[in-house]
Amino acid sequence: MTITDYLTRRCIRFQHVLRPPAPTAARRAHASHLSGGSVAKGVLLLSRGQYLLAVLPSTHRVDLVQLAKLLSLDELKLADEDDLELVFHDCQRGSAPPFGRLYGIPVVVDRCLANNSEILLDGHCRHEAYRVNFDDFIALERPVIADFAVTTREDRPPIHRKAG
Repeated sequence: MTITDYLTRRCIRFQHVLRPPAPTAARRAHASHLSGGSVAKGVLLLSRGQYLLAVLPSTHRVDLVQLAKLLSLDELKLADEDDLELVFHDCQRGSAPPFGRLYGIPVVVDRCLANNSEILLDGHCRHEAYRVNFDDFIALERPVIADFAVTTREDRPPIHRKAG
């Protein structure tokens, strides 16, 4: 099932957005002319053979130690590219759309995303996204909401220097 079908069948209002492809979620946010805090990314995690999808702002990274503690997990690590390809078999390599329920994976969302009435979510490819109401996304995914994300350097605005 495509993400468009998934959202439509569950009566979630959305806007399908095409944008220039970019290698990182923070750069995709910049290409979309949006604050990185309103652009969510999915990060596939692995705990003792079980997958978990963390959803957080594109400008942040998962604090694995904090999240493991919050979820009472004794082991938590980032999934590798092979895991991504296995789980997100219908997606562009390296993509992890933040729709865990579509793939049968539990979801945890960082609380700071709640500061946005709307969020932009990655799709099957790096050049597509879906703009949805944050509360609709929460109702759809029924995630655990917790504080586990820390800001990355990409959150800072780019420095433009004059040549010469």
